[in-house]
Amino acid sequence: MFIARLILALAAIGVVVATPSLSKRDHTVTVVNNCGRTITPVYHDLGNSFNMTALGPGQSTATTVGEAVTNCLAHLGEDGKGCGWPDGGGCTLLECSFDNPNFRQCNLSRVDGFNVGVTFTFNDASCGGNNCLDANCPPDHAFSTPDNGGASIRQCNVGSVSMTVTFSC
Repeated sequence: MFIARLILALAAIGVVVATPSLSKRDHTVTVVNNCGRTITPVYHDLGNSFNMTALGPGQSTATTVGEAVTNCLAHLGEDGKGCGWPDGGGCTLLECSFDNPNFRQCNLSRVDGFNVGVTFTFNDASCGGNNCLDANCPPDHAFSTPDNGGASIRQCNVGSVSMTVTFSC
């Protein structure tokens, strides 16, 4: 899995720094519809996949992601757009890992395709988010090949940090 390889590569060059005061906690993820139509976001982790609440334009919903979740995905699987169930093949993906309190991270990916713009922000001023709003967003905004988006990864090692994910169509 590329995230595991990436973590190992970053550790090998000394990017990962242990912070013993961090603790494991759950995270609230709020999803916002910035599209002009009703959307149904999809959540997927290694043991759990479901359609979230359908959202009208401007509406939002939230879910809780456990600290132990190694890899989770959020995407907007639109009918007729070729998005695979449940892992979002063909879609713009938000990929997160919260299992290591010293390396809580998220990134965007368009490796398997782009279907909608996605922005994510951590709800802590010390952490930066990212966005990919079109199919040509640069590698510092989203992975476009499995190995070119390391600069797009955003870390937030704040316990119980929440985040907001906005889909823009």
